[in-house]
This record gives sequence, C-alpha cells and structure tokens, in this order.
Amino acid sequence: DAAGRTTLVSPHLTAGSHPITASYAGSSTLAPSTSASFSQVVSAGATTTTLNASPNPVAAGSSVTLTATVAAVAPATGFPTGPVTVREGAAVIGTASLDSSGVASLSTANLTAGTHALTAAYAGSVNFGSSLSMSLDLTVTSGAAVAPESLAADPAASGSANGNGVFEPGEQVILAPTWKNLTGSSVELSATAAGFSGPSGATYALADAAAAYGSIPAGGTAGCEATGNCYAVSVSNPPARPQLHWDAFLDEAPGTGDPTHRWTVHVGRSFHDVSSTLGSYRSIETLLHVGISAGCGGGAYCPDASVTRAQMAVFLLIAEHSSGYSPPPASGTLFADVPSSQPFARWIERLAAEGITTGCGGGDYCPDAPVTRAQMAVFLLVAEHGSAFVPPPASGMFSDVPISSPSARWVERLAAEGITAGCGGGRFCPSSSNTRAQMAVFLTATFHLSLSPP
Repeated sequence: DAAGRTTLVSPHLTAGSHPITASYAGSSTLAPSTSASFSQVVSAGATTTTLNASPNPVAAGSSVTLTATVAAVAPATGFPTGPVTVREGAAVIGTASLDSSGVASLSTANLTAGTHALTAAYAGSVNFGSSLSMSLDLTVTSGAAVAPESLAADPAASGSANGNGVFEPGEQVILAPTWKNLTGSSVELSATAAGFSGPSGATYALADAAAAYGSIPAGGTAGCEATGNCYAVSVSNPPARPQLHWDAFLDEAPGTGDPTHRWTVHVGRSFHDVSSTLGSYRSIETLLHVGISAGCGGGAYCPDASVTRAQMAVFLLIAEHSSGYSPPPASGTLFADVPSSQPFARWIERLAAEGITTGCGGGDYCPDAPVTRAQMAVFLLVAEHGSAFVPPPASGMFSDVPISSPSARWVERLAAEGITAGCGGGRFCPSSSNTRAQMAVFLTATFHLSLSPP
C-alpha cells in the first residue's frame, strides 16, 4: 500500500513451528530484499467428541449404528480428520474414519444382551488435538419386542404424594414407567406389577398393579402417564430407615411376553439435615443413589459445608467413571502437599493424570482448601469435555465476572450448558466457596445423573 505494507492471510499452515520470511522482488527504483526469518507457532485446535447409538435399546443380533461426531472448539475452525475408535472399557468395538463433516459411523450386531458402556476416542491429527466422549450406555435386549426406557416416581401431587419426583417414606405415589418399541410395527402395550418390595424394616404395598401404555409406534416410546393408567405404590415411615441408601423394587411384566423388568425406586428423605423442600434435595438424593456421596457421617449430608479440593477429586471422578471406579495407587511424588498416605492421594493424582487439574501452584495441590465457584466451573467442564477443551471467549454475562477474568469463559460456558444461572441478581459469586448442596446440583446437571435410570 502507500505506506509500503502488505498483508497476507493464510489458512494453510499446519500445527507446528514454521520459519517465515518475506521476499520483495524489487521495482524499477528499489532493489529486492528478504526479511529476517521468524518462527510462527500454530497450535493444534481443541476438539470435542460425542457418541450416539441408533437404535438404543437394540435387540440382540440386530445391527446398531454407532456415530461419533468430532467438532473443533473455538477459536479453531474446520472439520477434524482421522480415525475414531469406539471401545467398551479396553475392548475395541470398531474404528471408523471421520468424513468431511467430522462424522464417523460404524455398525455392529455382535454385542451381547445387557448394558454396554461405550466411549469414542479421537486420536487427533496434525491440526487437531485428541478428545474422548462421555460414556454412552447402550442397552442390548434379548430379542425383545419392548425394552424399559425410564421411570418417573411421584410425578404429580395427589393424596399423600407431594409431586416432587422423589418417593418418600409415608407416601403413596404414582410410578410411571416408559417403554420403547423395538419392532418395526406398532405395539399395543399393557403390563402388570408382579410385586413391590424392599429391605426389611418397612412395609411395602401395591395399591394399583396394572398399567396401560396404549399403542407404541415402531421405534417409539410411550409412558403410562399418557393414558392415566399407572402403578400406585406406598411405603411406611418406620422410626429408623432400613439403610441409608434405601431402594424399593417394582417388578413389571409387559403384556408382550418379554421378561419381567425390575425397576429400582429410590426412597428419599435419606439425610436428617436435608429438607425435602430444599432446592438441591433431589440432586443430593441422586448423588447417594448413584454412589457418589453417602453424606458426611451420622446420617447427615452437611449441605452448607464447603467442598474441599480433595473431596472434589473424588466427586468428579466417580461422576465421570461410575460408582465402582477406583484410581490406581498414588506415587506421592506428584504434589508436595499430597503424600501417598493422604486419604485422597490416589484420586488427586488421577485427576491430574486426566488433565483436569495442575494443582494450585508451586508444586502443591492445596487439598484442604475450599473449591470456589469459579474453580468449580473449570473442574466440571474439563471433566465433561476433556483436557483439550477451551470454551469460547466470554461476553460479560455476569456483573461480577468481567471478560478479563481468567475464569470468565469457563463460568459463561457453564451457564450456556444450563448447569448454573449464577447466584442471583445477575451475579455468579466466583470467589464464594462451593457448598456440598451446590456441588450436588452441579454434578447431576453436568453428568446427566438420574435418580430413576432403567
């Protein structure tokens, strides 16, 4: 231009370090010249991987299509390329290559009857980083016509039921299952309850033992709430709970001749310091039910107590991997303030191994320090999306989290995913300690934990 400058925009540089020079060819009045070389570093773009299965549930021996979608995380653009591997634990189900839209699909009919926890792993490419999907539960049924989909307990207030979605001692409530049609034609479904039971120490009663689902279209789902004909059950309110984690069981026999299904029905009011009117009540009950937290001891949950960074490691990893997960032994050398004898050492070191944390600085982890709400946003999103995940830039959504804050993009992404709406008044309260009650809500929303899985 008139100032002797020119600009070239290139989308063709791959990830890595590139030595760049500029050469001027000269003119009638000026001699040619070449600039000094400088190194332009291009970082690999972060990615997210999601996995879906269709149909789900699927009958044993029938083909199921597993579809993995790998997307670039802003500011990276374009579509990742390369292979995606679907696994069940360490066993490889199959590998497929991403197409021009970042989608890879494979089909299999070799899975046995049962529930299979599947993940999709993208290994990365020259321009894009690796990522791992969240676990997907694929249900394979024994050639059945219908399969259990979900259960709603206490969906509406009536009589002694308060309609808060939790079955509680002393209540008679509606139990409303939903079933999926696995066939290629409509199925008229009715069912009966073969029994309603639970641990000794309480009385269980089945007040209505029949349910109707109407006509379920091919591949569709239907719940008995649509017909108004569902099961009614009750449980007594004994002086002492039979056990802290108290579940009852409804055995339902579908009229199609498929095997009887046992629904697990959690019985709430588990902790003496958690009122059923508390906003986080259902989430707290869910953490107990899925094996993430049994409270703080003595039948209490301590909802207002702060969550420490050590406790956070356990909460996150169990939510991510399931209740049976146990990390490998700790070395005691990763963080100066976490020796191998520390009760949470193996969890803390595993959290670091998964790229979810690098500690609190200076080679320490600060296990006894409370987790702030801002730190929680980062912990949750990295655990959910993978260590390469970087949220898009912030816009200034909360009045107390300016765009310049290092946690701004993480806090706003947490809100964008519907996990939080802040602490009220347009604020997020980033420096406030995260309570155990808040933690329950964050975990159940982030990892889609259910109080009534199939």
